[in-house]
Amino acid sequence: MDLETIPALQQFLSKMDYNQAMLLACLVLVNLLFLVLFLLERRANKKFRRQYLELLAGIHTGNVEELIIKHRAEVREYFTRIEALEKKTGELEQTLASAIQKVGIVRYNAFQDQGSDQSFSLALLDSQDDGVVLTSLYGRDECRLFAKPIRKGQSRYRLTEEERLALDRARQDPNLSSWLAYQGEEGAS
Repeated sequence: MDLETIPALQQFLSKMDYNQAMLLACLVLVNLLFLVLFLLERRANKKFRRQYLELLAGIHTGNVEELIIKHRAEVREYFTRIEALEKKTGELEQTLASAIQKVGIVRYNAFQDQGSDQSFSLALLDSQDDGVVLTSLYGRDECRLFAKPIRKGQSRYRLTEEERLALDRARQDPNLSSWLAYQGEEGAS
């Protein structure tokens, strides 16, 4: 659009002085700024409205205050449950620390002239390497069972070679399934 083709606009602009033209230009810029702000606000409002409707989706009551109060009560209840679970977990961890966690076993023939690998030494330890070593000596006419206490991986009683081996196995490989592999190896020999 050319200014010379519109005589009314040309006449209007020719009668304006410089200050009025600057004022008009500023007003146009301010109006454009307000238009941009309005469009941005409208966009944000649409986003907020969409989020609001998603929040209320599936809610039959339209009272947001009741919804927030209900959710707040549920959150408090969940925090109470979490605290109770944390307390129970702590108690279980303390209990577990003294539970049998490490097992080592050695099967052997205690008396060369009779029987097979019916004798055994079994080490049962907790997380601190405290526990007991049980030894069963099997003979044709009798079976004897001995128990030796273990404290921090040591016993105040002298341990036999088999008892030390069972204790070492328990301390080195605490998996309960590992002693089955040892049993298979010893049974094959």
